[in-house]
Amino acid sequence: MKRAVIELADLGGSDLVIPSSTDNQSGAYAFVEYFTTNTEPQMQALEELGMFPSLNSTYEEDYFSQESEFFSGQKVWKLFSEQVSDIPVANYTSDYSRAFDTMADVQSKILLDNVEIEKALQDAADKLESETDRTAN
Repeated sequence: MKRAVIELADLGGSDLVIPSSTDNQSGAYAFVEYFTTNTEPQMQALEELGMFPSLNSTYEEDYFSQESEFFSGQKVWKLFSEQVSDIPVANYTSDYSRAFDTMADVQSKILLDNVEIEKALQDAADKLESETDRTAN
């Protein structure tokens, strides 16, 4: 069986905010603390919603060793959990939003217009190099 090489990037995350106008700030804080520091709610979010947990201790849970039928029997959550520590920190530059928009357009061209992946990526790299005076990798 062929295995794909996966290079992960993590630009996601969560911002948890407690507005000063809330009637129960201490209750809201208690919930945020509970959700972000306990295995149970993080695992529930993964199992029910596919939200990959940020709490490292969850990666030892049995769920991570289960095979995924959708991914041809691979232990995909285990794979992801093993890669977390190797994901490089995102480098947000002044050109980040331009590159983000360009890559969103590339995905649309590939998925909706059937543009060849290599061509779409090269076109995006050329566009970004032209607009930013940076070299694309």
